[in-house]
Amino acid sequence: MNEEDIFRAILGVAFLAVLAIALPHRLKSGATKEPLDRRQEGLFILVTLRPIGLALWLAVIAYLINPAWMTWSSMPLPTGRFLPKV
Repeated sequence: MNEEDIFRAILGVAFLAVLAIALPHRLKSGATKEPLDRRQEGLFILVTLRPIGLALWLAVIAYLINPAWMTWSSMPLPTGRFLPKV
């Protein structure tokens, strides 16, 4: 396994952990059928936060499925000086 595969595995586990924690709470809150007025959050939050969050999660899922789809967003970063060479 190279470093990218290890990173993808850790990212996949973290993604599944977030889903495992958040999904039951979302389902439980949705079961109350209580109406929720999203406009109370403000127009800025309504038109920016949600679409940006969706784009973020879609990018993470795309990277987990096929990292080549996200090469347009890559950038070279220096490796740590004190990390062992693999």
